[in-house]
Amino acid sequence: MSGMWMRIRTVNRDGKAVEQRAKVIVPKAKNAVPEISNQYPACRCPRCI
Repeated sequence: MSGMWMRIRTVNRDGKAVEQRAKVIVPKAKNAVPEISNQYPACRCPRCI
């Protein structure tokens, strides 16, 4: 398993854009599983969409 650091932009409850760094684990399957330690488990990056 190889891990990559990606910057993910999310919008918090105040409406401000927050940039986060998430370590994305890329398994042998083509889907990437981001590990974000907050209340936004869904990855909205263009790679995952």
